[in-house]
Amino acid sequence: MMIRKIEINELEDLYNNKILKDFKEDEIPPLFSLVNHFNDGSMEGYFYVEDNINLGYAISILGDKSNIIALFAIDKAHRSKGLGTKFIEDLKNYYNKILIVEVEKPSLAYDKDDLSLRERRIDFYKRNGFILYDNIDYSIFEIDMFLMVSDDLSNKEVESLVIKTYQNVLKPHLMKYVKIHIEDTL
Repeated sequence: MMIRKIEINELEDLYNNKILKDFKEDEIPPLFSLVNHFNDGSMEGYFYVEDNINLGYAISILGDKSNIIALFAIDKAHRSKGLGTKFIEDLKNYYNKILIVEVEKPSLAYDKDDLSLRERRIDFYKRNGFILYDNIDYSIFEIDMFLMVSDDLSNKEVESLVIKTYQNVLKPHLMKYVKIHIEDTL
C-alpha cells in the first residue's frame, strides 16, 4: 500500500462521492474552499492506494511545524482491517511533522449513534499514539472540539501550533472563528 497525492482534478469527484457520504455536513468545508486551498498550497490531500484502488483519503491543512488533518476516512468496505492505522503511520512518516486532529466532544453528541461515532474516533486516534488535550477549550466555526496531537506537547505549544497552522489557511477576518483557551488546572 502507498499514499498518492490527490490531484486538483480529482477533488470534486472525491468530495461528491466520498466526503459528503463519510462526514456530516457541519464537519466539512464547502468544495470551493477546498479547491481554493488546494490551489494556493495551504491544503493538500492523499489517497491510500492498493492495486490502483483508493482505500481511503486524508486532507490536511499545512503548517510550518504541524499539519491539521481536516478529513480522514477509510472506505466503508475496507474498514476494521487496520488500514486506518497503517495510513496514519504513513502520513506521520511522510510529513515528519506534528499532526493534529480535531474530534467532536462526546458530551455534545446528538444521539447514541453520534456518541458512538465520536467515541470511536477518539479511541482510534488514541490507539495510534495521539494525545487527547481535553483541558483545552477549543472551537472552530462555533463547533466545540477536542484537539488530539501526535506528540506530547505543552498546552501552550498546542495552542500556538493550531493558531499558526490556521493562519496559513484562513483569511485574518476568519481567525475569529478559531477559539482556543487553556483551562486553568490546579
